[in-house]
Amino acid sequence: MEQILQKNKKPFPVWNITKKIKMVYNIEVLMRNIL
Repeated sequence: MEQILQKNKKPFPVWNITKKIKMVYNIEVLMRNIL
């Protein structure tokens, strides 16, 4: 992974995608708890 990041130097959008997935997962858990 480190080698890929060093080669591409550009910031990956992977972190943003993982944040969105976590947010969606958290929302689903909250909805299940409420219901």
